[in-house]
Amino acid sequence: MPKESSIFDFEPQGPDMAEASCRRALKEHPDRVEIWLRLAALLRKRLAYPELLESCDQAALYYHDSVDLLLNRSWALHGLRRSEEALAAVDEALALVSDSSEVLNNKANLLKDLGRHEEALDLYNRALALQPDNSSLHTNRGFLLAQLGKIESAREDFEFAISLASDCDQAIRGLLMTSFLADDPVWTWLGDQPLNLDHASPTLRGSLIFVRALFEQKAALPGFDPIPAYLEALRHEPRLFGARLNLAEELRQKGHPSEAIEILEKLLEDHPGDSRVLVNLGVSIGDTGAIEQALAKFEASPTELARHNAIFYRNYDPKTTRSNIKAAAMAMGKWLLQRAGFSGDQRPVRRFRQRQRSEPLRVGFVGGDFHLHPVGLMLSAILAELDSERIQPFIYSNSPIRADWMSRRFRLLTEQKAGLFTSIHELSTEEQVKKLGQDNLDILIDLAGHTLNTALPALAHRPAPLQLSWLGYFSTTGLETIDAVILDPGLIVEPVEEEFSEKILLLNPTRFCYFPMPGTPPVIPGPLQRNQVITFGSFNNTTKLNREVLALWRKILSSVPDSRLLLKWKTLMDAAYADSLRSFFAEGGVAADRLDLRPISPHLKMLAQYGDVDIALDPFPFSGGFTSLEALWMGVPVITLPGERVVSRQTYSFLACIDALELVARDPNHYGELAIELANDQSRLQRYRCELRGRLGSSSLCQPSLFAEKFTLLLEQAYSSTQRGCPLD
Repeated sequence: MPKESSIFDFEPQGPDMAEASCRRALKEHPDRVEIWLRLAALLRKRLAYPELLESCDQAALYYHDSVDLLLNRSWALHGLRRSEEALAAVDEALALVSDSSEVLNNKANLLKDLGRHEEALDLYNRALALQPDNSSLHTNRGFLLAQLGKIESAREDFEFAISLASDCDQAIRGLLMTSFLADDPVWTWLGDQPLNLDHASPTLRGSLIFVRALFEQKAALPGFDPIPAYLEALRHEPRLFGARLNLAEELRQKGHPSEAIEILEKLLEDHPGDSRVLVNLGVSIGDTGAIEQALAKFEASPTELARHNAIFYRNYDPKTTRSNIKAAAMAMGKWLLQRAGFSGDQRPVRRFRQRQRSEPLRVGFVGGDFHLHPVGLMLSAILAELDSERIQPFIYSNSPIRADWMSRRFRLLTEQKAGLFTSIHELSTEEQVKKLGQDNLDILIDLAGHTLNTALPALAHRPAPLQLSWLGYFSTTGLETIDAVILDPGLIVEPVEEEFSEKILLLNPTRFCYFPMPGTPPVIPGPLQRNQVITFGSFNNTTKLNREVLALWRKILSSVPDSRLLLKWKTLMDAAYADSLRSFFAEGGVAADRLDLRPISPHLKMLAQYGDVDIALDPFPFSGGFTSLEALWMGVPVITLPGERVVSRQTYSFLACIDALELVARDPNHYGELAIELANDQSRLQRYRCELRGRLGSSSLCQPSLFAEKFTLLLEQAYSSTQRGCPLD
């Protein structure tokens, strides 16, 4: 067979003309591998995966053992999301040249994109052993090490790559990124290097703008908006992955999921199977209430974050049973234990410290919401009432600490009670375990579960002898080292074992403690009383607004002439999403002008807008939590439909505490009947308006000192039972 060559002479021309020239040449010389490779390079550059695969298959009729063609075939298959076939093509190439650093690099790149990071790292190491002075290999390994959290090792790779090739844009981008992750501005380092940034490529210019924006965002500069900087970076280099990904996330967080979805779908076309894109796309889709589609994105990604999200988002899905959620959570829990180094029947040992009976219990609280957040508001009210002679609190923030009045309140309260307020957000799992262990905790309470700021990987090591789940999560963690979950009677439907792997500890009558926002506006007459127009409303996260919920609300509006529906959440500033809601209601005969769609606003202004709502409609199966408490505090009755899952019974539990079970529906039809009946009873609505704040304020939900006493007693009894080896109950 003819010898392979990378040389084929074409006149200088654009890519379209070059591609046409290749195809003409192949008609005359179908056995010239260099032409096939030239065509493959052109197709690969414009991401024409189907055509690239077809050309590789045609070339294979002449060349069965071309390493370059096999690598191109693998690239095409990966682009078409046929990952296993892509790996098989690389393995064929490796069978031909097992000592090729290029082939090892290609397979490592593929495994990295698939989330198989440890295997990819091994291949990069093997490739570098063969070619230690290859700047591209060091750069590729650097990006993987950065993903694995090995920032210093990644920086070493990038710096060495730049020393080998000072114009290596990708390595410079990597150095910029790792400097950001290490919180170490890199501008001085760059100034000492033989780099002429005045003549930098568009890619490097875009990267510099992007990373500078990340530094400024991390510095939390007042009023800083990174979106213009991301757009400017993309003006220089439209393909810049990080800028595109971050732009989408910023848009989503600011209430524009449709724009985020558009960016992420295009990004996924360019980076098929990329786990970061899949996770962000799933969250953005979830913001529009399309839970099944969101779950499909999470389940297509093999990463830990995607698995946490898949478990969490199942709680929004009307079709998911509690046993399904438990099975997924337990599979994740088993995986976390294995990753922590515990296999088979091996489990971490409980280690009790030497404690005098007169000493307070050292109780840790770990989560990501120790700021102006529902969890922060409720926990701070309890923390203020804890007896420091019985409980010594340790607060571990697993998210960046925000400089708001609530985070300052947490810091002050823990200091007053001889405790600790600290951030573990930037620590690795191993460092978190070490920190938690050094503090000699008696009890560690997880407040995050499978949400974004989870610390479950650290809790899998059992840094405290008794570990509980409470408040910030509403389902099973599935992790064997979480001993129990704190619930209340209103949240439970037997058999509770269908939903929880943990033991159940009951706080009676409620596991919540409501802390009204300081400065909450007074209750005012509702719109029915003011202008004789009944207005239903929901201020819940739109992720909860699935089609079953919206269809029932549409039916209610159709049955109450001239009634209105006020929805309020940040996503409602998204024009495409808002239009889709209006269209859905219009299909059922509800005119667009009967929908009042409002975006997010400052907390106190949001509370004042309950003055524009007569009746709150609770979503299902994911019911309101703090949102329902705030509606009741503002004098607005909440109609709810509890199910079997804890997350569907939160509002029910609140209504039980204030003796308002007449607002609880048995089924969707009854839900509609209750809403219509209440809409036609103006005197009853006025009575709720006058009474609900007082009823809530005098209930067990608003008695922090009483709650703190019950909570302390529960912890003391649970710790004593655990220390004596008795079962928790």
